[in-house]
Amino acid sequence: MTIYKSLLQHFGRLHDILVATIAFYLAFGVATNFRQISLVPGLHDKALLFVILAGAVNYFSSLNRGTWRYASIPDLLAIVKSAFFTAVLFTIVLFMLSRADNLPRSVPPLAFVFSVFGMSGSRLLYRLIRETGFLAQRDRQNKGK
Repeated sequence: MTIYKSLLQHFGRLHDILVATIAFYLAFGVATNFRQISLVPGLHDKALLFVILAGAVNYFSSLNRGTWRYASIPDLLAIVKSAFFTAVLFTIVLFMLSRADNLPRSVPPLAFVFSVFGMSGSRLLYRLIRETGFLAQRDRQNKGK
């Protein structure tokens, strides 16, 4: 594996963790109308648990094994499975730890939806840029050399 591919895989993992973080806070914000989000006790602890679980599920589901330039339906299904298992595991673990205190019931499904849209949307955008934009022109120039 080249260094370039390795860096892309690490960037992909970092991106997915960032998307999970944003999805969790956005889900909490939507559930609490964004006004009371700062009043939720242990919000950052819950977010840390969600992000750790998302990173572990993404790693073990081999979500970033392929390259983003070939984003396809199997990649989308892997994203959906990964986001689903993250939301389910988060709910189970949080219920076992604290009986899910201060967790609105809508947060896990919303986090699932936001995670799927965030991860698949960015991959689709990358693919569009790769095929039609600047990166496509660069690839065509490199093939001619």
